[in-house]
Amino acid sequence: MPAGQHDLAALHQGLDPLLDTLLATLPHVDSALDIGSGSGLKHPVLATIASQIISLDTDHGALVAAPRPALVADAHALPIGSARLDFACMIATLGLLAAPQAALCEVARVLRPTGMILIVSATRQYVEIIHWPDELAALLTPLVATHSISAHADIVGPLHEQLLTAGMMPTTQRAFLHERAGTPAQRELPLVPWAHLQPLAARHLGHDQLAACAMHAIPEIELQTIVIGMCAVRSMG
Repeated sequence: MPAGQHDLAALHQGLDPLLDTLLATLPHVDSALDIGSGSGLKHPVLATIASQIISLDTDHGALVAAPRPALVADAHALPIGSARLDFACMIATLGLLAAPQAALCEVARVLRPTGMILIVSATRQYVEIIHWPDELAALLTPLVATHSISAHADIVGPLHEQLLTAGMMPTTQRAFLHERAGTPAQRELPLVPWAHLQPLAARHLGHDQLAACAMHAIPEIELQTIVIGMCAVRSMG
């Protein structure tokens, strides 16, 4: 296997647990468009929610190995009629596009009313991180694993605004540490603001445990590579 292809496979393998977490919150759909699909490495994961997956990429060579149907096309000019699809995804794709906003508008055009898009994109930026002691992390990680809690607006805000501009309403906004080992919840917990987590923790933890969390919930600013996972629904209008 060529080195570049091996590296790409390793990258997507690392994203699979995050995709499982994000897709678990979505309903099953008839049709899904995988924009920037390459050879279809993400299809086994996407198949958990979609009956049919359409591969789309500008790289004809990569699409040779992709499951059918497959389209050689540009994300800025999708060769699909308006309001035809239930679901589209851009996984490690949006940041590579020449005009991301135009591409998002194209996705909104081909989605049916209430159709959904999933975007998974990596960014390197300064973020607020909470370094929870092990005993508190053990209490909080299960809560993050079983609930969808919005990430800090400083992380997801720019993509949130792009989706709104394209006519899509974000419904899920999550962030994960790219270089942290562990489960998706363990990679997500340090980035969840205590203000977002505290109401949920108050329903599950005791008074002393909550007090300990409040004492330790002091974020530090660090430069990190973050994987953002965001779902949005096409507006009815």
